[in-house]
Amino acid sequence: MTIPSTVTSIGASAFFNNGDLTTVTIGSSVTSIGDYAFAEGALTTVSIPNSVTSIGAYAFEGNLLSTVTIGNSVTTIGAGAFNTNALTTVTIPNSVTTIGASAFYSNALTTVTIGNSVTSIGDDAFAGNLLTTVTIPNSVTTIGDEAFAWNLLTTVTIPNSVTSIGDDAFAGNSLTSVTIPNSVTSIGAYAFFGNLLTTVTIPNSVTTIGDGAFAWNLLTTVTIPNSVTSIGSNAFADNLLNTVTFFGNAPVGGRDVFGGNSSLARVSRYKGTAGWGSRWGGLPIRILVADLRAFTAVKPRITGTATSGRTLTAAKGTWSGYPSPTFTYRWYACTTVVSAASATVPSTCKKIAGATRSTFKLTSAQRGKYVAVFVTGKSLRTTATSWLSKTTSKVK
Repeated sequence: MTIPSTVTSIGASAFFNNGDLTTVTIGSSVTSIGDYAFAEGALTTVSIPNSVTSIGAYAFEGNLLSTVTIGNSVTTIGAGAFNTNALTTVTIPNSVTTIGASAFYSNALTTVTIGNSVTSIGDDAFAGNLLTTVTIPNSVTTIGDEAFAWNLLTTVTIPNSVTSIGDDAFAGNSLTSVTIPNSVTSIGAYAFFGNLLTTVTIPNSVTTIGDGAFAWNLLTTVTIPNSVTSIGSNAFADNLLNTVTFFGNAPVGGRDVFGGNSSLARVSRYKGTAGWGSRWGGLPIRILVADLRAFTAVKPRITGTATSGRTLTAAKGTWSGYPSPTFTYRWYACTTVVSAASATVPSTCKKIAGATRSTFKLTSAQRGKYVAVFVTGKSLRTTATSWLSKTTSKVK
C-alpha cells in the first residue's frame, strides 16, 4: 500500500488490526502518525519519511517488523510505538527528544543507537530485548522504570546528565560493574536487582537508595556516602557482603537492608557522624576513628530581611566530619539570582569587602542586588568543603 504525497496526517487507528497489510510506503508529506495507526498488522518493514515529526502511541505495535527507519524530523516516539515486534536493531535520530513508555518493549533488539537530543527514556522503553551493551547520551536526564530491564546487558554507560534512575531500570541483566555518575540523586527500587555486580560506586550526590536497589548481586563490599539519607528495605539483600562502611550520619533504614549476607557480621561508621545507636539494620556497629572531611547534609541558607540597614544571618546548615568542623564565612553581592546552593561562586557574584562573619548588616551599596553567603567547613587535617547559599530577594 502506498500513502500518497497529498496526505499530511495518518489518523488514530487508521489501519488498525489489518492482517492483510504487509507493506506500506508513507508519502513524503505526512507529518504525523496517529495512535494505533498501523497497530496489530503484519508489516515486516517500514520507513518513516523525514517529513514526520511525531509517531503516536502504539502506532506500529504488534506487527512483524524486523527493520524500521525513523526519519530525522521525528521529535517524539509515543508510548508503545514499536511494542512487540521483531526488531533486532534501531537507530533513533538526533531529532528525537522523548522516547515514550514501552516504545520498543519486547522486541529482539541486540543493538540500539540513541540520538543525542533525547532527554527522557520512558518506563519499559527497551525492556524485554536482547541488548548486551547500551550507551545513553549526555542529553538524557531521566531513565524510567524498567527502561532497560530484562535484557542481556553486561555494560552500560550512564552519563553525568542523568539525575534519577527509575525502579527496576536495569533489573534482570548481566551487569558486573556499574559507575553511577555524581549527577544522580535517587536510585529507584530494584534498579539493579538481579545482576552480576561485584562492585559499585555510589556517588556523593545520591540521597535515596530504593527498596531492593542492589539485591541479588555478587557485591562483597559497599560504601555508603555522606549524602545518603534513606535506604530502602532489602536494598543490598542477598549479595556476598563482608564489609559495609557508612561515611555520613545514620540514614533512615528499611527492613532487612543487608539480609541474606551471611558473611556480614557488622557495619562500620565514622566517629564524628550523628544519629547512630549501637546497631543499624539489625547489625552491630564498629566506630572508625579517622579524619573525616566536613560534609553538609543540609546546605547553608540566609535568614533575615533583604533591606538596607537590616542584618542577615548565615544558617550554616547541618554538617558532619571528624574532628568536628570549624567554619568561616564570606558574603557576596550578586547581580543575578542564585536559585540553588552551589559548591562554586558564579562570576555574577562579587565579594563584599570585610564581610567575613556569620552575620552581615546590609548597606545602600547592596540595593538592587542579591546577597549570598559562602560557608566553608573544615575538619582538621582534611580538605575544606564550601557551599554558596541561595541568594536573598533583591535588596531594597
